[in-house]
Amino acid sequence: MRAERREQDGAALIVLMVILILAASSYFLSALNAASSSVDVSRRQISSKALATAKEALLGHAATLAASDANPGRLPCPESPANIGTANEGMAAANCLLPAVGRLPWRTLGVPKLFDGYGEPLWYVVSPGFALPPAGPLSINSNTPAQIIVDGTSTAVALIVAPGPPMNVVAAAGCTARVQARTAIPPDLRDYLECENATLPADALFVSSGPSASYNDQVLQITHAELFNSVEPVVAKRIETQVVPELVKSFNSEPLATWVDATTSTPASPATPVFPYAVPWGNLASAPTSLLEGKSSPKTYQGLLPLFSHASDPAFVNWNLGAGVSVTKKGGSGSVSSFACSAGAARELNCSITYTGAPLVAVRGYADNVFNTFGRLDKSGVTGFTAPPTIFEASIFDDASVRMEIRGPLPDNGAAIGTATASIPITLFSDHQLLDTGNATYGWFMGNNWHHLIYYAVANENSPKGPSFSCTAVQGTSTSCLRLTPVDPAGVGKQRALLILAGRSLAGSARPNGTLGDFVEGENANGDTVFARLPASRTFNDRIVVLSAAP
Repeated sequence: MRAERREQDGAALIVLMVILILAASSYFLSALNAASSSVDVSRRQISSKALATAKEALLGHAATLAASDANPGRLPCPESPANIGTANEGMAAANCLLPAVGRLPWRTLGVPKLFDGYGEPLWYVVSPGFALPPAGPLSINSNTPAQIIVDGTSTAVALIVAPGPPMNVVAAAGCTARVQARTAIPPDLRDYLECENATLPADALFVSSGPSASYNDQVLQITHAELFNSVEPVVAKRIETQVVPELVKSFNSEPLATWVDATTSTPASPATPVFPYAVPWGNLASAPTSLLEGKSSPKTYQGLLPLFSHASDPAFVNWNLGAGVSVTKKGGSGSVSSFACSAGAARELNCSITYTGAPLVAVRGYADNVFNTFGRLDKSGVTGFTAPPTIFEASIFDDASVRMEIRGPLPDNGAAIGTATASIPITLFSDHQLLDTGNATYGWFMGNNWHHLIYYAVANENSPKGPSFSCTAVQGTSTSCLRLTPVDPAGVGKQRALLILAGRSLAGSARPNGTLGDFVEGENANGDTVFARLPASRTFNDRIVVLSAAP
């Protein structure tokens, strides 16, 4: 019995020892797994911080660049592979085939070289339309769509990727098997990124997760909204400082002309400027030619900017012989006996004048649609006079037409009767300087179609309809000025004309579209003379720039 008892006790002891050993092993393995998991979490946290730093740097770089670049909103290309291992490592390539995938251009961004939690440099993806391509121009504005598709959704203009440690990628749906080796220079993206992220050549499809045996990328997006939230305030300021001065110059600051209302003879001046009518607002995605060309309509006070090129429609701004043409002597010697005027094929007002002596003559003619567009006066093409001609007076009619008087001396015929031809080309009313997309200061504006995102409003008193060319009130039934709410800190509430940078679509809709409320918001979309200047938010991103205000 004692022997059997000892055997039973021994067996029990063995079982207990096995249980203790298994428990210890389980605890040890659990501790190892917990430690390993803790290390992985810590590494991912390091990666997250590096990704956040890179994102902040990219957005800051885009905002800084927007203040002076030819393409506000542009992002850099990835690091040039040729710079790796040189003193220029981290510098972005000058241009790239888009979508572009490569290492983060940390030196271009002005940050230290950034690594993920496994000591790997960060990678970077940039969307088509947001970096300089190898050939052809770049045109970018808030309507430019994001073209990187992440997990089936296209809201990203760029991605930053922490590649994680090299892995033996297992073949799976959307994932190609590969044993990653990270020694090649330049680096092969397939040795750093996995699954859809590792497509070579790169396409627009990316993923933020995948099978654990096939994927370990950590991806951070820069969305379209995030980019333009950073860029649009800078663009609005640039419009204020570079575009507005050019618009105000238009016909208003021409020192040689006295602009008057044709009906009341009320003079216009830089102190009481007259601005053209607006282009009726419409859907630029399916726009009639007039919208795209910037041709306004008489007595239209709100809409798109009227920036029109003569070349797009030579018949729009032209001399109107039916409205009357005259030639009269205003000084000098001799006399004018007759004249005959015609509009030539080159759109010139040609007046053949018969006279004696050396008279100073005034040629007066009418031109249609002059104030249906912003423009400028250019006398350089006027010929037939012996001295530079003077623009004596320009009378503005409420249908946007103009009666212009040009004065100049004719060649001296002495006592004999002779003829001379005075020629005044329609380019006297020249294209506005903002149409010059090659200009180093303001060419970016129309070169990137930012004018398609501008809502323009003019007080009727400061339009060709006049008649006073000076809005005077903002209250009650006598309202003649536009009004901003709330009134700006300086208390100036009398707005003659203003611009609204509409910004990106807050609804995430494809733009342009036919919804005015997806272009400008709230108070700014109802067509009255009161406009809201509010802080940017999820429901409001209009940015108002005053074109002219009354004292």
